Amino acid sequence: MKKFYKKAIAMMCMVAMVVSSGTGAFAAEKNLEDGTYKASAYINASMMKIATEDHNTCTVTVKDGKAVAHVRLNGDGYGKLFLGTKEEAEANKDATKEIPEVVDKDGRSTYEVPLEEFGKVFDLAAYSKSRERWYDRKIVFYTTENEAPEITTVKRGTKALEVKWTSKPDHATGYQLYVSATGNVDEPDEWRTIETKANSCLVKGLDPGEKVYLRVKAEINPFGDTVSQNFSDWSQVKAVTTLSKVAKTTVKSVTSPAKKTLKVTWAKKTADVTGYQIMYSTKSNFKGAKTVTVKKNTVTSYKQTKLKSGNKYYVKVRTYQQIGSTKYTSAWSAAKIVKVK
Repeated sequence: MKKFYKKAIAMMCMVAMVVSSGTGAFAAEKNLEDGTYKASAYINASMMKIATEDHNTCTVTVKDGKAVAHVRLNGDGYGKLFLGTKEEAEANKDATKEIPEVVDKDGRSTYEVPLEEFGKVFDLAAYSKSRERWYDRKIVFYTTENEAPEITTVKRGTKALEVKWTSKPDHATGYQLYVSATGNVDEPDEWRTIETKANSCLVKGLDPGEKVYLRVKAEINPFGDTVSQNFSDWSQVKAVTTLSKVAKTTVKSVTSPAKKTLKVTWAKKTADVTGYQIMYSTKSNFKGAKTVTVKKNTVTSYKQTKLKSGNKYYVKVRTYQQIGSTKYTSAWSAAKIVKVK
């Protein structure tokens, strides 16, 4: 296998949003139904993170149409929060607008953050106990499920793979596909990373018959920066082997059913095959031959018209598997001859 490049990436985990009590759906609208829920929560600072064991979730309490997010942090360095910028926090004279730190039974610093809208990034000022000053932060909440993406299909070529996965979670801003020769999840340096905005990508530079391991995770980065990326949980590891060669087909018959026409029929091949290519020529060495592509792997015959009556034509067929814009082809079948009416 070609050498994989190393890439160290910070990682934060999250879990699915679930309803823990109350009835009905949790909506990002007014008149929310009363109840207690879990929602996703993200902060754009590497020094200020949601508690590790909470996996980027927080508890949300809804009462009388008002929602409050109960956020727990990893550290205990912030004595209070303020919904707004640090300049607004510094100018604020009303202590009731500040969100005080409350230490819970687990020893975690918790804050009750008023929640008016989901999916919107809000300014959040945080007051450092040690430095006695406010810092600018941003925070966002989501009600959508934080499912990890799962690999759904892998299209195999001899030197490349086309991988697709589910578009999860709904608020993902991109994805990272990891590729490894060993599949050892405890050795991150053995994995190379392919970043993509779509829920699919190509893995190139592989060898025929090579076994690789794949896993994917979603990026959640609503803040427009890369300083503190957040990630979903990993998908399950999937082992895939590239094709040693594309499956070869055979020509069943070549006939001339009508004047100036030939018809070729071949054996159907659908596994790891995109379609077929038919080559025909008046010369046995196929000099000056023409090639036609059939793009459906379930089609098993082709008619060529406007040929020269009385001529002999040599015909052969091969399969191909298309990965991205590249066609990986099989060997040609044995040629067959037909005299055109």
